[in-house]
Amino acid sequence: MVDDDQQDTGDDGVVNVHAENIPQILKDHDHWLLWDSSNDTPRRPHWKGDFSISYNDPDAWHTFEEAIEAAESNPSWGVGFVTTDTPVSVIDLDGCRRTDGEFFAENFRWEWWVPGSFDKEIAEYYKELSPSKTGVHLPTIGFDVPEWWTDKSFEDEDHEGVDVLDNKFCTVTGACDGDLPVVDVSDGDDQWLRTALADLHETITGENPRTGPEGPSDGEYTPGDEWLQPADVQGALSHINSDVGYPEWRNIGFAVAEYFRRVDDNLEDDGFDVALETFEDWSQTGEKWDREAEQNAFNIIKSGFESDAENDSHVTIGTLLHVADRNGWEMPDKDARLAEQCVDDFTDRFLPVATRDPEEDETPTEEEVNALTDAIADLDEETYEDRVEEIVKRVGRSRERVDGHRELATEYDYGDLVNEDGQLMRVTCTTFGWTFTKPVLSFEFDVDSILDLPDQQGRSSIVKINPPAESEPEFELDVPPKVFNDVRRFKDEILSRVYSTTIEDDRSHSEVLDSIRHWIAEQDVPTRSAQYEMGLNDDGTEFVTPAGSITPGGWTDDPDAVHIERGSKSNATVRSFEADPGEHDDIDTDAVAEMIELIAQSRLQNRLTPILGWFYAAPHRQRIFDVSATFNPLAVVGRSGAGKTATLATLNQMWGMGTEPQSVDSTKHAVLTGFAASRGVPVWFDEYRPEKSADYAIDRFHGYYKKAATGGVVPKGNHSMGTDDWHLRSPVVVSGESEIRSNAERRRTVNVTVTDTPTEDAEMQRAFKSLVGDVTKDDDGTLQFPDRDDLYDLQKHAVAYYSWVADIGEDEFREAWFDARKRVAEFLDKHEDLDPGDTEIQALQTVVFGHEQMIAFANAMGADLSVLPGEDALEDALAHVADIEGDGRQPHEHEFFSLASRAAAAGYLEEDTDYRVVHQGEPNEELRVNITRAFDKVSKFARDHDLNVDLLQSAQDYKTRFRDMEDDDTWVVTTSQNTPPISRCTGIDMGRAVEDIAGFARGSFVGVGDVDDDGESVNDDSDSDGDGPTPLGAIGQVDHNYTSVTVKVVDWEDTPVEVSEAGGPVTAGSVVDSLGRCDVVRFDGGPDAEPSGYKHMEPGETVRIENVKVDEYDGATQLVLDAGTTITPIQQGVGWTEGEEPADGQATIDDASEGGEGARGRARADGGANESDGLSIDTDVQRDRIMGLKDIIETVEDEHDAGAPIAEVREQAVEAGLGEDKFGHELLKLKKQGKVYEPSEDRLRAV
Repeated sequence: MVDDDQQDTGDDGVVNVHAENIPQILKDHDHWLLWDSSNDTPRRPHWKGDFSISYNDPDAWHTFEEAIEAAESNPSWGVGFVTTDTPVSVIDLDGCRRTDGEFFAENFRWEWWVPGSFDKEIAEYYKELSPSKTGVHLPTIGFDVPEWWTDKSFEDEDHEGVDVLDNKFCTVTGACDGDLPVVDVSDGDDQWLRTALADLHETITGENPRTGPEGPSDGEYTPGDEWLQPADVQGALSHINSDVGYPEWRNIGFAVAEYFRRVDDNLEDDGFDVALETFEDWSQTGEKWDREAEQNAFNIIKSGFESDAENDSHVTIGTLLHVADRNGWEMPDKDARLAEQCVDDFTDRFLPVATRDPEEDETPTEEEVNALTDAIADLDEETYEDRVEEIVKRVGRSRERVDGHRELATEYDYGDLVNEDGQLMRVTCTTFGWTFTKPVLSFEFDVDSILDLPDQQGRSSIVKINPPAESEPEFELDVPPKVFNDVRRFKDEILSRVYSTTIEDDRSHSEVLDSIRHWIAEQDVPTRSAQYEMGLNDDGTEFVTPAGSITPGGWTDDPDAVHIERGSKSNATVRSFEADPGEHDDIDTDAVAEMIELIAQSRLQNRLTPILGWFYAAPHRQRIFDVSATFNPLAVVGRSGAGKTATLATLNQMWGMGTEPQSVDSTKHAVLTGFAASRGVPVWFDEYRPEKSADYAIDRFHGYYKKAATGGVVPKGNHSMGTDDWHLRSPVVVSGESEIRSNAERRRTVNVTVTDTPTEDAEMQRAFKSLVGDVTKDDDGTLQFPDRDDLYDLQKHAVAYYSWVADIGEDEFREAWFDARKRVAEFLDKHEDLDPGDTEIQALQTVVFGHEQMIAFANAMGADLSVLPGEDALEDALAHVADIEGDGRQPHEHEFFSLASRAAAAGYLEEDTDYRVVHQGEPNEELRVNITRAFDKVSKFARDHDLNVDLLQSAQDYKTRFRDMEDDDTWVVTTSQNTPPISRCTGIDMGRAVEDIAGFARGSFVGVGDVDDDGESVNDDSDSDGDGPTPLGAIGQVDHNYTSVTVKVVDWEDTPVEVSEAGGPVTAGSVVDSLGRCDVVRFDGGPDAEPSGYKHMEPGETVRIENVKVDEYDGATQLVLDAGTTITPIQQGVGWTEGEEPADGQATIDDASEGGEGARGRARADGGANESDGLSIDTDVQRDRIMGLKDIIETVEDEHDAGAPIAEVREQAVEAGLGEDKFGHELLKLKKQGKVYEPSEDRLRAV
């Protein structure tokens, strides 16, 4: 009968099935049958009264719904499940409950033989009452029944035991306590179930199924062993409550009888009497003892002694011991008991060596002594002390020797390694079994800690090595496991450090290394996180340095993280860290406060404040990077003698490093380790002068510099023929007389220009001298700081500050960091003309954050805050870094020509003496300047006008830089060019200089409105009615399919036959113009598809290609020639092609007639004749007008996907004030400059 309301399992033969509680995993399988509570064998499966079916026959099975429906037709029918061919097994605990019939926990008690741990394990899983109410069914999913398991039950009239119903029929009631999940061990995590079954098996049978009846596990009892004493049985009984239920009490009596019957022959008294006395004494401790219990006790013991194999209860002493063990009794040590018997037998049998007659008295054999040495190790301490003197007498060994053997044999196995007073020894033994140790290495070898390596590279260990030679020092090494994989590597990494370290073990070296590696793995030493970089650990609670880790409380002897070196070569950056716990531990906060005060007064505050702000922010580098994905480097630029090196060397020491900076020109490894050695300690590179460095070295430095700011990675080869990823995280400061050249890198850099004011200001000099003394330079130009006891120990500032940084929590940091962002926003609101990018804003934020950290730290140290840079100084510092005046952001090369323009306009530079303009009025117009002459005059102009500029040391410095720029395709087009009458000059592209150099004006060098002999305006550009060619640099932005180009053919040849046959081009090559390079192909090789003028497609030819198709292949733009394409030869310099270089001895173009120059210029514009409109305007006005027109084009273009309509652009340009007659002229200039092109007819697009 199905009943969804009742919570019991039925009454008076009525079966209640709680269908709603039955797990879905059972319902989903069509494996259901019925059972009948009124039948003589109620658990026998049937289907609607047909008991002839076999539950193993799949054809007899039915769905759950069918079974429930059938059960409803008869009140004595219940449902059952066949586990065959399903993942389900059911653990059936029969007679396991003592209950009033309710399932609830408060009324539910397990029988004594159910382990308490099992009860706890299954508490949160589905289990249901059996139909008898005294049993529990526990369904499981995926349980692999152990091979040793057999269903077990107690041999008595009450059915109690455990079955595992696998491939069997099981009744299902659904009577459970709540909606709980089914036990699912399909993932293999079934050890707890196996353990529970083993415990149940042992309790019921007295045998441990995990070892079998013939093989007891260590310390456990198996019937047949003779080491258990009667006192042990009595002790076990004392841990069991004698008021247990009768079945349990009876079984304990059978267990007592089984034991004493078996050991009867070894007892002085009668075994039956001792057994009965033992059982009665225990039973009398409870409240149930009476005359009836006394009679029952006699009968139980008598039955146990008289039973034969057929009538044996099969309950052994193991059942009693197991119950006692669950109640807190400790099993005696079997090995110790057997060892005691062995020693006693030995001392009883053999006489002392001193009195033994070898001829007449028995002498122990090698085997017998080996048994004794084994037993000595197993004795408990008390027994050993009682018997050791007798042992010493009979083995002929000293007490010290026997004690040493016992100590080693107790703790170690043969072959184990042991550290004895620092020496690594191997445990071995004599042929008679006496244990001793032999040295493995000639030196002391110990493990300090195990390291978890970064980047999931596994583990390593810090080992301490003390060579045997007194002249050789003790040292530590970071030793990864792979060192022990190869004898040669072990010798290279460890033995080769000094002379006296050798392997002493007589085993093979590979065996020795294997044993050392295993020994290291077993050491109980701290496990610490390792990091390659100096700086905060991952938790931000310790500042890790090569000398140790610094916590909020200072140096620590028990760090969570440690620093390790990377790579096989020495790391100069790491070696430069000089703060040390031995010398810089006792921090005087007053001294630290004075250091901060003095360094803050040693330079102009508007220049020093950003430097100090950056230095105080650098230790937070990892935190800053985590929230912003970048960290801004610092660049300090100044002329020689400005004191920048001395200042940075002082700060270097105050942040824990030495006085010597890293070199930009160092080896690749040295530079790489500099960028990868830190994530918090500033790393200083000095003498940054690209013009003095090899190109490959400066390119490498720039690459690392960029990656360090953004957390880049550089792969580097390792000993294993693979690569390691080196993370570039160092907070880098660069100093020198040159700025960082790349505009992108300059924008993400905190740029500071220092002056020589401190070297001339007495107060600043005194402050600096009070801090570090008289700093001098040696013959090599290296700074020498005085070593005097009365001067400050700058390294202590580092320890104090790093300790303070480690004490800052994540929330406190974030609040300070984002407060700095707000302060920068307020600054930018005051300077609306500034338009900095994100990295430039973060550079300002870094300065503000570091400044606030300095103030807070100084306050904590007790410094006088009034002498530190305040809000005004911070405002000035931000103005300097943000380049409010507009002259600090330009590179020296730009600054020179900007000043030269102003000096020329002011009359300081003279035409034909200091400069000359060539190709005047033409697209290739150049300004030629004699740098040697101009340098002195530009310097005088700067001094006379008290300009805040820092020129380089000499004209030669500029010449070197201009040569580099010439190679880099910049506005410098020539250097050392003979230009009569002013000798050799540097030539710059006038048009590009106007565009690229702030403050540079063409009008400073070319007279406005001048005309040549033909009456042409020198500043004129021609108008044109044609569309004009498209520069290759903009070819990818052309919207229409066909265009025209003016190019030089670089290469042009037939492709392999297999390429053309596969559908590829028949001919391919490439072309170039002044703005780019592009691939060209032709697919159809037939004569009908040949382009007009195809014969001119020859390498070296300069041609105009009209109606060429713009296509794309593999992500790159290419030009496709077809039958509609026209190719015509043109002169070099026409359109977007480069002009021809004159041959040696040939007259240069500036020596040609001015009329010729004008003609060439008109030809270059578009390859055809032009008409001049006589336009002549001021250069600045002309430039503004052209750029204003470009802005209009961009505005209109934003509203039209196909490009800006020319008519609309013209209309808006006229409204903006540009004369309609000037529109075509200005538009042509934009086209020539490559700033505008026509993607389709009557449409414009800005480049």
